[in-house]
Formats: sequence, C-alpha cells, structure tokens
Amino acid sequence: MPETQRNIASFSSAPNGWRVAIADTRDKELIIAPIVGWACLTSDAPYAHMGDGDLDPLVLWNNLNDPFVSLLSQTLDDWGSGSDKGRHHVHEILPPEHEPSQVPEGWSVRT
Repeated sequence: MPETQRNIASFSSAPNGWRVAIADTRDKELIIAPIVGWACLTSDAPYAHMGDGDLDPLVLWNNLNDPFVSLLSQTLDDWGSGSDKGRHHVHEILPPEHEPSQVPEGWSVRT
C-alpha cells in the first residue's frame, strides 16, 4: 500500500504540556503522547481525525531505544491499515495540566 505524502507548509513548536489521547478500541486503553509541535499542511493533504482544523499535531513517540516524531494523521493512517482499520482515533487533545475526560468504563490510560 503506497504511503500518503504529507507536505508541511509551516511548523510551530508547541508549548510544554500539550498531549493527545488516542483511543485504542481493541485493547480498551487511551494512549497519551506529548505534542511537540503543530504543522500546517498544504491544502491537498489529509488531516488528523479531530475535526475540521487545518493543523496537524507532531507527536513524540518516546519509545525506549527508538524515539521518533511523527504527524498524528500519518500515525493514525499507519495504524489503521488492514484488520486494524477503525481501531484507533483521537479521543481528545489535552491542554497543559489537563487529564483525559470521559474515559470509558473499564479502559486504562497509558502514558
């Protein structure tokens, strides 16, 4: 499957403390990841699944021995292929010092 190309028109770093909560419907957990910046994509690029905004968060995936930064929309597209289609979606964008709201009963929160 060919990758969707995303062209960044401009970038702004995010103030400390912004995070995204991604819902994983199969494992029943919210995955919390820090937002390190906001990218304004070119007009023909797809956007993150969080409304009609024209900004796409850049997220830090601080994996042990393999940290990387990616566009949130690209990550959701990559995770949503094959049998995992529809498994992940943005639950909410978290401003500094806010915790996830309306966590579904029985779900865990992974930071």
